Amino acid sequence: MRVVYKHRPRSSILYKAVKFQIGQALKSMKNSRTKTTIRRIALPSKPQFKSIFVRLLIVFSGLASTQIYAATTDLVLATSTDSEKTTGRHYTVTRYTDTSCSKPKKNSKLLRKKFAKDTHEFAPIKIATGELFVFQVNYEEKRRDSERLCAASLGFTPQEGRLYRAEYQVSGQVSRCEIAVYDITEEKQLVEADVKPEYSCAKRGKNGNKNGVPSHSFIERF
Repeated sequence: MRVVYKHRPRSSILYKAVKFQIGQALKSMKNSRTKTTIRRIALPSKPQFKSIFVRLLIVFSGLASTQIYAATTDLVLATSTDSEKTTGRHYTVTRYTDTSCSKPKKNSKLLRKKFAKDTHEFAPIKIATGELFVFQVNYEEKRRDSERLCAASLGFTPQEGRLYRAEYQVSGQVSRCEIAVYDITEEKQLVEADVKPEYSCAKRGKNGNKNGVPSHSFIERF
């Protein structure tokens, strides 16, 4: 039994669907022991095929428009440091799913800035509302003979329709660092953190550093 296809459509998805239906029909004929030879099966002509394809697109686009998407809001991060005589100051912002440093499967790195100035403000990022949002800001500073690090983190639950600003500050020549979140929708108001991890996820050494506690290391030069 030979099947000859006429006007093969360009769209492989619809073409395979039509081909599958033909195969099912042939299988049914074979099972019923009907000796039938099909010499030519005419698939839809190009104009007909385009009309069917357009209708399918309209249906699928309608289904897509009815999907429910998670509400989001904006978060702006501003950083500052009083460090002097540095050769480089770098920031990395990471998102976690809980206080045990578990990362999401994708998009865990939110922001990155190398060779930042004394103050820096990142562009707003979208964060989901109605669920816990845990993030950490890592500060890395290079000097001629030393490297200083400090990380601070917290978690809060953003609310739909509200705008937020996080402020991360490094002070005392990297003797401490801290982070706070404010609701700036109307007036600037401090947002109480839902969680504040005891230890930093940017661990250095056996036990790692506590949240907001820096680490200094010297660089040996020969």
